[in-house]
Formats: sequence, C-alpha cells, structure tokens
Amino acid sequence: MVSRWLERFGREGAEQLLRRNNQPPVYTVRVNTLRPGASAAGLLEQLAAAGIQAELSPLLPEEFIRIRSGLQKLLAEGFVSNGSLVVQDESAGLVVSLLDPQPGEKLLDCCAAPGGKTLFAAARMQGKGSITALDISAPRLGALRRAAELAGVSDMVSTHACDLRDWTRKAAERAVWLAEMRPAAPPAAAVGGGGGGAVEVPGSRDTGFGQPITTLWYDKVLLDAPCTGE
Repeated sequence: MVSRWLERFGREGAEQLLRRNNQPPVYTVRVNTLRPGASAAGLLEQLAAAGIQAELSPLLPEEFIRIRSGLQKLLAEGFVSNGSLVVQDESAGLVVSLLDPQPGEKLLDCCAAPGGKTLFAAARMQGKGSITALDISAPRLGALRRAAELAGVSDMVSTHACDLRDWTRKAAERAVWLAEMRPAAPPAAAVGGGGGGAVEVPGSRDTGFGQPITTLWYDKVLLDAPCTGE
C-alpha cells in the first residue's frame, strides 16, 4: 500500500496520508433536530453535565457534535437509545449537506440502509416531503425502519428491498400500464415551483416490492455507494 501511495502521491503526499491514518479517529454524533427544541448547543450542555467531553463540529455545527472522550458513557446515559442523538460520521453528513434536501421535496436514496443519510435528509426536510429508500438488504432496511420510527419520520420514509435497476424497470412498466389504463386521467401534477420538480402519477399498482410506486420522478437522487463514512 505504501509503495502505491509513494508512486501515486509522491513522498510528501504519502507521508501526510500515513500521519493522518495513525491519528485516533474522531467520533461524532448527530442531533435529532426533528425533536421540538433540540439543538446542538443544547445537547452539548447536556453532555457536559454528564461528564462527556465534546465540542461542536466545525463542519456542521448546527447538527453534529464531536466526542472527545466518553462515547461509552454517552451510550450508557441513553442519549442514543432515546432518539436525542445518532452516531454518525461527519463525512456522511457532508454528503447530505451537498444534496441540500428541502422541506416538501421527494427524494430517492438508492443505497439507503442502515439509514443514517436517509434520516439526516428527513431532518433537513423538517419531516415534510417523502423519501423512497432502496437497498438490496432487507435486514438492513429493517434497521432503517426502526430508526425512522425512533426519529419520528416513519410516515415520510418508505423502504423497498430491491436493486435500483429493478426499481427503475418496475417504474417504467408501471408508467406504461398507467398510460394504457388511464388515457383520460388529468395531467400529472408538478410538485415544486416554476413548473419543475417531481411528477406525481395518479393511481397505484403493486410493484412486487410490497408497496406501490406513486412517483416516477424525484426532486433529488442520492447514490452514495460505497457509503461515505463506513
């Protein structure tokens, strides 16, 4: 590995990578801002009162907290189990920040489980809108659903155990079916201002994934594979 780095980045670049990899990792948690009155500053005070050394993230100070010491105590005190905090890496949070989800939008998360970025997006959307979460692992999607319930956004997150390629094929088949079965249906309603955004298709049909597809277009699509932060 070092030989490859020397060849690719030169001596100085390789040494910087080696020094960085030898540093202890920084653990971060995300504040569940969907809770009334929840804030990073407020949770930071609670952590300090519990004897946990922490600081606001310099990258995402409104939502993320860096834990300097006391991560196990944080878990034991119930900050995570009660839904106040979520253990999540800042790098995963930055991906969602770049996506910039807004309230009322329709999102497609193509590699969603176990759901960290999905739920952060839901928080950025203030619980308003919808997120379709796809993943090939049904058990990992189960963890996502449980986390969504704990965060209070289970009504806006739908999960589907499937490959993205199968999902798009099913969506295309359903679009053809709707065109054949509903020739007199009113025009699809555009969601969002200025005539852009997602297109809501009337009607529903079993997709073979346990839930009907009701959206063929999305405001934003997240495909982070392999997952940042894992």
